[in-house]
Amino acid sequence: YDGIEIDYESLNGEADREAFSVFIEELAAALHAQGKLLAIAVHPKTGEPGTWAGPQAQDWARLGAAVDRFRIMTYNYHWSGSAPGPIAPLWWMEDVLDFATSVVPPNKVYVGLNLYGHDWGGGPSSDSLVWESAQRLIAAHDAARQWRERDGWRRRVAEPWFTYTDAAGQRHEVWYADGASVEARLGLVSRYGLGGIALWRLGGEDPACWQAIAAALRAGSTASPVVQGK
Repeated sequence: YDGIEIDYESLNGEADREAFSVFIEELAAALHAQGKLLAIAVHPKTGEPGTWAGPQAQDWARLGAAVDRFRIMTYNYHWSGSAPGPIAPLWWMEDVLDFATSVVPPNKVYVGLNLYGHDWGGGPSSDSLVWESAQRLIAAHDAARQWRERDGWRRRVAEPWFTYTDAAGQRHEVWYADGASVEARLGLVSRYGLGGIALWRLGGEDPACWQAIAAALRAGSTASPVVQGK
């Protein structure tokens, strides 16, 4: 193997912050002594220490100094238990990258792009889906794909969505990713001088996503994509 990726999520906030930093620093030193790489996946945030326990346990300056690839999970702005809304509005991703590139060398930073979505109905949480399942819902309910370019504050969102009503009469709101949303985000790599992109997750994604990535690679605007897995 070329190395290891650490994806420890939902750590115990400030109580784990020092120990987690030391762990990553020691692991990096051990791997580098063998000529191996260390990558890390981190929760998104726009400043230290973060707004909840997961990112609060991750000291970006120390982690970024230690690792070779710093992969930010820039998605789940709206999540399973939240109200419906965009998974990764572009303005928020920019806020995260503004902070990230101020404390981590930009060429180490990999921006995470979501290839999944959420279907919010009447329950306490949403159902996860991918582009293929979104297309089946659109066809089954004669729904219309919509595109949210900007929000009410004129901030750029750049994400597709649609609504439908199920057999029980419950209204659903679906936000997801497609080739257009991926294309809109690829310019972040060159704009911020990033190392590349990470993707979550593979399987069922819009084939146009790969066409957009291939076009960006040909244009030299992004590094080779790296798959973000768990």
